[in-house]
Amino acid sequence: MTEFRVRKPDGWTTVSFPNTVESIPAASGKADGQLCLTLSKDSLLFK
Repeated sequence: MTEFRVRKPDGWTTVSFPNTVESIPAASGKADGQLCLTLSKDSLLFK
């Protein structure tokens, strides 16, 4: 299982993806001087 720890306004959480996911597309940017990543489940590549 691939896991990412992500910060939300009310604290931290973990986002998990099964091992069958080959790649996780992400878009990046900045908001209020903070790095922001957007993960897209619609474009996941599976093995």
